[in-house]
Order: sequence, then C-alpha cells, then structure tokens
Amino acid sequence: MRKLLVLFMLLLPLAGYCQRDSVRVIILHGSRPKKQFKKEEYKMLGGMYGGHVVLQVDSLAYGYNFYSGHVHPFARQRKNKMAGIMEKDDAAETLQRWRNARVTIITVPVTAEQKARVFHIADSLHRAPAFDYAFFGMRCAATAHYLLGETGAVKKTRHFSSIVKAFHPKQLRRKLVRIAKRKNFKIQTQPGSPRRKWEGE
Repeated sequence: MRKLLVLFMLLLPLAGYCQRDSVRVIILHGSRPKKQFKKEEYKMLGGMYGGHVVLQVDSLAYGYNFYSGHVHPFARQRKNKMAGIMEKDDAAETLQRWRNARVTIITVPVTAEQKARVFHIADSLHRAPAFDYAFFGMRCAATAHYLLGETGAVKKTRHFSSIVKAFHPKQLRRKLVRIAKRKNFKIQTQPGSPRRKWEGE
C-alpha cells in the first residue's frame, strides 16, 4: 500500500505536466472589394494574399506587425532601424474587430509545457522584438509558424524555413487546415462580409 502511495505521488506531477491544453491560430483571410463596392470598401494590404495571423494563448492574441510607413523589402539588422512589433491584444477584442471578416480559427492541442514555451517566446518578442518585419522576412504568418514549431503541430524550424513555409497567411492557412483535418483539430470559419471577395471562399 505504501509503495502504491509513493508511486501515485510521483506520477501526480507528471499527469499535470502531460495535461492537454490548447492554443488557437486565428487567421484573417486576404480580400478585395467586389466591383460594385470598390468606392465604399477599404483596400487591404496584400489583397487576396494579405490578411493577418495571430496566435491566441489563453486570453491573449499575439501577432507580428510593423509600425513604419512602409514594409521593408529586406530585414534590417540594426536594432534602431527595425520596424517589427509583436502586438499583444485581448483575443476577444481582436475577434470583435474582425466580426465582419472571413476568419479561420484552428485549435491546436498542446501540453502545459508547450503552451508555456509559446507564451514565453511570444511575450519576449512583445517586450523586445528580435528581428525586423520585412517583405522577404519574418511577417505575421512566418512568425506564427515559428511559434507553432514549439507545439509539435508543425516541424520546428529556424526563421528562414518558417519564411519559406509560411510566406503569407494563405499559405499558412492551407497548411494548417490540412494538418487539422489529418489530426482532427477543431476548425472554425466565419464567412465575412458579402461586399468583399475573400481568399478561400
């Protein structure tokens, strides 16, 4: 009896360590106004290859963006020249802002340790971005792919491989949807405004 009790006490922390949790990938689809609404609807940066990707950890949404007047074609190496910023927002507020947009949400199961690792890296980037935001560099989709490497949903990669594998939101969305269908991850999609042509419709 004593041995069973000792075994139970040893396994209890391990059970918590392996407990399943999740992070959510929230993907805003690229779009353009339909012809009859061109004068009334906004233009999206990147058009059908635009959009945005944020990673939700608990109630927070992390998404890589830029704050300069234009996107750098290639990444700047000097810290004072970089324009990348890891935005940290309330996930519910992000979804509220995107309520009229076409959005795909993929729920990725993770362990407590994996989620903690994703949070640590994302929050560190929020406090001090480690790389520039550039067209031929780390943008929202590539950064999300890089972070997802910590979950095991995609193969863990370096920055360059993440850029190649997730150059824009459309590429990342298609990859993750294939994985989600194969691994039975939860997929949710909201349709978006009928005044716009949405990527993936």
